[in-house]
Amino acid sequence: MSELRRLRIGIEATFVRGPRVTGIERYVIDLVRGLARVASERPSSLSLVLFLHQGGVRHFSDILPCFDTVMVSPFATRVFTEQVWLPWAIRRSRVVLVHYTTLGIPLLKTTPFTTTIHDLAAWHFPWTMSPGVRYYYRHLISAALRSRKLRKAIAVSRATKDDLVRLFGIDENRVTVIHRSLAPHFASIAARPDDQTGISRVLRRYGISRSYILAVGTLEPRKNLRRLINAFRLLRGKYGVDGYDLVIVGRRGWGRAPESAPDVVGGVHMVGTVPDEDLVSLYRGAAAFVLPSLYEGFGLPLLEAMACGTPVVASNTSSIPEVAGQAAAYFDPTDEAEMARAIYTVLSNPGLRERLVAGGYERVREFDHNEAEETIAELEKAAREGLRG
Repeated sequence: MSELRRLRIGIEATFVRGPRVTGIERYVIDLVRGLARVASERPSSLSLVLFLHQGGVRHFSDILPCFDTVMVSPFATRVFTEQVWLPWAIRRSRVVLVHYTTLGIPLLKTTPFTTTIHDLAAWHFPWTMSPGVRYYYRHLISAALRSRKLRKAIAVSRATKDDLVRLFGIDENRVTVIHRSLAPHFASIAARPDDQTGISRVLRRYGISRSYILAVGTLEPRKNLRRLINAFRLLRGKYGVDGYDLVIVGRRGWGRAPESAPDVVGGVHMVGTVPDEDLVSLYRGAAAFVLPSLYEGFGLPLLEAMACGTPVVASNTSSIPEVAGQAAAYFDPTDEAEMARAIYTVLSNPGLRERLVAGGYERVREFDHNEAEETIAELEKAAREGLRG
């Protein structure tokens, strides 16, 4: 009975490996911090074990005391951490269930597990990923979803859940949708009143002196930024909209950079990664935010832009309409002319802009929920069912 009263659950967070973080790494950090709060509030019923990569410890140093045990991989490489160290550490930890926050699931699985599936880009757009990553993670995900040890899969969108059911034949009752929400730190900054002086200061810091259109995402093929740049040039040429620049925020990922010339070419500014404080200012200062992705598992920048009062123009694919709803103007991401036309329509129509901004604020409220509490409820349910079965 004592084990039923105090569940010992493992949380795998080894995907976080360095000082700079992207969307999924940010998700892992925010989820782990949320789980730490839940564990600290329920020490008599919940015992969490945290598995980390040595390069990620810095992101969790202040919350480590909230965990019953913290185990850190001695390996620098991803494969050795995931396939050699994790199976050993999980067995040694004596957890009744382990939750994998991302794709790095060991092939050797001796403990029941749950996992979060962020997207299935490796199936939909395999050419947008490096060959090594594509084949490695396709194999891991396929093996995990067919494993008898899988108790529950958590999908970040209904679109991702539908993909899991369709591509793998997994019982839809074994997949729970827990939508993303704004990161607490970002939400707290976005909730502050507008500061035009602060926005101007940030724009000067990044060399932005004119009105601009904003895009946010890792510089990799799936984000479709090259087509966005072509649409931007079409916007200037066909529609005569030459009073705007294009600002792209994000670190370089795999593949050719969307613009391999200098960082500022023909009105295109590539500013790299920026802190949340600056990102909020960049959203607020933008005439429009564009998400041109070919595929998204969720698309958190949509909510970020909406929270900052920026009208959204976005692809009509995958999970994007599920997240943005009626609070976005849509286009086919493979059609540069249609993309340019949608952006022009938003820039030139003040009434539409106002409706999109108002709808965006409402949309953000619909996604205001506690991911950590919803996740831990699913993990506890899976763990208790395992103990009973």
